[in-house]
Amino acid sequence: MFDFLSSSKQVIGRLKSYYEAAAEVNAEFTAIIDALPDENGFDAYLENFKERDDIEITMRACTDFTYRSQDKLVWQDAYNKFLSDGDAEDEVEISIHIDKKYDENNALSIYCFDEFMKYYIGLPVDELLRFFVSAFSNHSYLRFEVLDKVVGLYTHSIGFCQEDECWPQLDITRQEYLKKCENASLFLNRIELPLTPYDFELLGDIEDKDQKTVLLLNKLETMFSYLYLANSSYIVNGKMVLQFSPEQGGFDYEINTIVDNRHICQLFKWAFEGDNTVERAGITRNVICLNCKKADQISAIGEDIWSSIKSNYVLYQRKTTEQYIEMKNQISTFIIDSSKQLQEMIHDLIDGLKNNFIAVIMFLITIILTDSVDWDDFLKTGSLSQDLMFVTKIFITASVAYLLVTFVAMIVKWWFFRMSYNQLKSNYKEILDKRDMENTFEQDKVIKEAKTKIITAAVVIGIVWIGFLIVIYCFVNHAGQVKAVVPKLPIP
Repeated sequence: MFDFLSSSKQVIGRLKSYYEAAAEVNAEFTAIIDALPDENGFDAYLENFKERDDIEITMRACTDFTYRSQDKLVWQDAYNKFLSDGDAEDEVEISIHIDKKYDENNALSIYCFDEFMKYYIGLPVDELLRFFVSAFSNHSYLRFEVLDKVVGLYTHSIGFCQEDECWPQLDITRQEYLKKCENASLFLNRIELPLTPYDFELLGDIEDKDQKTVLLLNKLETMFSYLYLANSSYIVNGKMVLQFSPEQGGFDYEINTIVDNRHICQLFKWAFEGDNTVERAGITRNVICLNCKKADQISAIGEDIWSSIKSNYVLYQRKTTEQYIEMKNQISTFIIDSSKQLQEMIHDLIDGLKNNFIAVIMFLITIILTDSVDWDDFLKTGSLSQDLMFVTKIFITASVAYLLVTFVAMIVKWWFFRMSYNQLKSNYKEILDKRDMENTFEQDKVIKEAKTKIITAAVVIGIVWIGFLIVIYCFVNHAGQVKAVVPKLPIP
């Protein structure tokens, strides 16, 4: 641990001014030549600074001495000369400038925690937000390594840690938190202010922690909880504007006067944790709209609103459960009905094939019984009469038309079958998300299996049907080939 201010007072001299922010430290001291440390003492003092930071120390008396860590030059001779050139009682003006750098673990030094927080607590909120946005634009989390004291304050993405402390342990990234908030809210400044309540939600026990820092982080968490719980919100000209319903007007608040409200943070955490974020956020907004008609009522949301929201959610769950049971029953009914409809469609195809087969047999029997074929002439010439060929072609055409009508009827029934299935799915889009819908309907297993069976049956029956027609067509148009396989009968 390195208490920069105390060490500097002991080693260098009296403090005149001190400023520390995230990017830099500027400190001014005064001393006399005789009070300054020797070469070894000054070297031991320099060893306390972090190697990642650039240090510049300037001493001014009758002559000047400057130490720069980034120069990597030998400074001992110049420092000893500075001490020897001055009188023991000469006053020395000493300025220390530290240019802070992040290391590979996103660690940034804090040399004096109290002064660091004093600076940021005193900033207007809009400037403070710009600092966090700038810092998070290059880093997925901010690790402030406090050198002068043990702080131990942590949020999901900001930590005031000690050196080599194990933090953070990220289960969810900032981008995932941002995406979750954006999906359920309309915060219009989300592009220029990509921050969420998770960035400022303090974790663990905070009772014995620095209360000024706790209060600052709690106020920022409260502000962003309001911004994301609202149906639509934005920040403009130092004001936060919230609208919880399209029918309700907006309420505006000075962002510099926002006070910590643990209840609104609790509501945000409840609404945005786990699944059903959209539903929970919607219920929260509805309850707030019904109970809070004025700006001061919204800023003073308390336990009564939280109790009302929990009651409404229980009713919503009960209704959702009833809808879910109804949905499962409807799906089961649909599966049973679909099986019957599928059998009917395949049965219609088989009936069409059977009717066509009977028609072919009856046609052939009719030809034989009515002596439409002159077998003597057929055996001599190997051809059929033109009348018989004409009648046969009419029969084939009619059979093809019947085949098409059968298939069209099947397609129409399939279309109605598919439409009823899609209608059933659309009835539950409001209570199921995409993933739950796929799991409940088993990735459309019912409709896919039905489609496979129908196509298979249609192809098989169509091939057999067309085969019958080809046989008849060949008999009529290629009778000479048929003659070759017909045995010669004795002519009386």
